[in-house]
Amino acid sequence: MWGMLAVAMAALGILSKPADRPLINRAVTASEVEKLTSDIVVRALSVLGIAGITQALSKNPKDAIRFVAPITRDGPGWRADIDLPYGVTVADVLDRRKQLSGALRRPLGCIWPEGDLSVHEGRLILWVGDKDLSKTIVRSPLKRASSHDVFKGIPFGNDPRGDWSPFHSSSTTC
Repeated sequence: MWGMLAVAMAALGILSKPADRPLINRAVTASEVEKLTSDIVVRALSVLGIAGITQALSKNPKDAIRFVAPITRDGPGWRADIDLPYGVTVADVLDRRKQLSGALRRPLGCIWPEGDLSVHEGRLILWVGDKDLSKTIVRSPLKRASSHDVFKGIPFGNDPRGDWSPFHSSSTTC
């Protein structure tokens, strides 16, 4: 009789479980960050109050903001390569970084817009990190190193993606 009761309870548990969740879940849930999509980026850029973006989106909403490459994972975040509308520069977006952070619903330390001046002034490289970099402690790789060749460069700070940028001295004399 106890065996029949256990089988009946297991069957009812399996049949009544929600379709979008497993029957048994982890004790700790992993925090996931929303995937960055082109719709989210266009919506965020549209609310910044930049006249050139607003006008371009009202005339032609599909082609006003052009993504030159698919949005991809780049280290601990997402990277979007964007051509802004004609007449809008990356400096216009940089001036409104706080508003962009609010529009993307991410902390300010996660939003890193930069330009690609090798292409043109309107090429925006938007990097959106998973974690707020102002709250992340980054340890120097020299802390654990037993020796280091100074001629290969000294790790001096890191970029928003967490990569170390080496400091190279331009002079060879001391």
